[in-house]
Amino acid sequence: MSSNPDTITAHNLSLESIKAYHIHNHHKQLVSQSYVISSEVDKILSAVDQPIAASFSQPSQYYLIKSNFPFVSPTQSSIPFPVKEVIIIPAQTWNEPHQLWLRKPTGEWLRFHSKQPLAPIIKSLKTKR
Repeated sequence: MSSNPDTITAHNLSLESIKAYHIHNHHKQLVSQSYVISSEVDKILSAVDQPIAASFSQPSQYYLIKSNFPFVSPTQSSIPFPVKEVIIIPAQTWNEPHQLWLRKPTGEWLRFHSKQPLAPIIKSLKTKR
């Protein structure tokens, strides 16, 4: 991770910094406060290569990962803004992809593609529920 004081590092990371929630029908349940989740998100965001969509329709079930500090800074990734909130939507059928959504500081959600598979973090979050 970076040495930028405004991004997550081992120095400023605490369990309170990263929280992962399972959202189901607008009910939010804390599933993890873990360094492992931060590491997985860092891998996913480091492999982001392009935005896909800008219109977010809230699904009935997804994972929300929030941080007090940006996971990556815009100067160190292809994401043009600091990321503090990530939504991961598990595929509902075998032939559709998992989805990665990142929240801009303005509050707008953008869907991105990552070369890093989302299945490992989804599996990790499911086992913590």
